[in-house]
Amino acid sequence: MINIWAIVGPANARQSSTVRALTGIGNGARVIQIHYAAPNGGTPQTIPTYVRHSSAQDEELSPQALCNQISASRTSRSIIILRHLHKKTGYHAHHYFDQIIKVNNWNIVGYANLGLSAAIAGNQIPIPTHFPNARAEPANLIASKLRTAWGIV
Repeated sequence: MINIWAIVGPANARQSSTVRALTGIGNGARVIQIHYAAPNGGTPQTIPTYVRHSSAQDEELSPQALCNQISASRTSRSIIILRHLHKKTGYHAHHYFDQIIKVNNWNIVGYANLGLSAAIAGNQIPIPTHFPNARAEPANLIASKLRTAWGIV
């Protein structure tokens, strides 16, 4: 089972800057070691995590192509960026969520909604950590709040 954390927003809502502040990944996609808080306050766990620095739509990846890349990373965790709607590809973030949940049977365990767009709703989609003023907030502040919400040490 793969656990996904998604940062979703419109163009220029600081998604890439937030991923860079959260993980240190400045471009591309790769597997890095991320420290996660352990349940019940135990010793933090270091877990390989596949991280994407740009939105799947900007790279013109279909929902299935994105999931194929996540699978190929051979990790149990992934941090991705999605746009609410990408005019060129026509893919909405909910298309990717549907692929992740309904087709691949993976979990979306964390979801950040950057900007004023409505949150994506669904039975297996967590309530997002919402940043309506993301364009005005420093990416380091958004990343700090996500570390707390997502259990990243």
